[in-house]
Amino acid sequence: MGADQEQIRRATIQCGRKTLCWYPSASLDFRHIKMLEQEGLDNSAESPALIYLHTDVLLPEHWDIEADPSLLPYNRRFRPKLRIAKVTEIHPKKVISEVCMEVCDHYHDRNIGRVFLLDVEMETLHRGRLIIIPIPVIYFIAENCSFLVNALLHYRLRLDTLIHIKDGGGSMGGSKNPMNFIYQAAPTLKLKRVICDHSPEKKTFYTHSSFRILTDELRRSHYRDGHHLDAHYPMINVGEHLQQISEDNLRAAWSGRRIGHDQLCPNWAKPPDGSYYDWRPRQNPKPNPDAAVHL
Repeated sequence: MGADQEQIRRATIQCGRKTLCWYPSASLDFRHIKMLEQEGLDNSAESPALIYLHTDVLLPEHWDIEADPSLLPYNRRFRPKLRIAKVTEIHPKKVISEVCMEVCDHYHDRNIGRVFLLDVEMETLHRGRLIIIPIPVIYFIAENCSFLVNALLHYRLRLDTLIHIKDGGGSMGGSKNPMNFIYQAAPTLKLKRVICDHSPEKKTFYTHSSFRILTDELRRSHYRDGHHLDAHYPMINVGEHLQQISEDNLRAAWSGRRIGHDQLCPNWAKPPDGSYYDWRPRQNPKPNPDAAVHL
């Protein structure tokens, strides 16, 4: 095991953090961390200890124009009692530098493929004591669809929680297509929770185009690596394991409750109705057979 891998292991698995939470197009939004970590303190049996994966096609810059834009902000405070204590660039064995051109085509950051380990600290009161919680955030400079295909699906990872705000287009114009293709892979990822700025009933999933984008990128990834679509390659066999889920059946699969502003307060990019929603899988959802998609 290399030094970088050992450093990640110490910050995550050895600290009891084994469950993944992904925020595509995260930019410098860390609000969800405070909410989810507080849940873990209040009810550790129901809230797993999370490893936070953030992606963005652009490397976040300092607000100070004189600072070096090639580095993530260090010692920066994100809202009261949450700060980045340390930033370390790491070098994983697999570098995700591909960009899905159907999602993002008009600019690429020169930093694409770089990865950083952020040591985030949250200061909070717990049982009458002031404590500081160390929180690992692994920040990938990567395009969302490519990260989904070449990291999460390639390694058959399970994703517990998705932070889906601004439709995965936090670059505010850098995304041609929203991040809805992840829901087509949700059963494979074993997705259990979504924090979203739409309710499941009001969200538009664009299922046909989302499924096409995802399967096209899966095929490109197979052939880029010199493999054919067969069951022996560790990627998803598109024709056998991934089936298009209709708009109606996606809505039927999830229930959502409104999140109070005391838990997750809107920032400048306000949700359409002013609130975020906490989605969970419905118990025994009833699929609509008339909405089935036959490929």
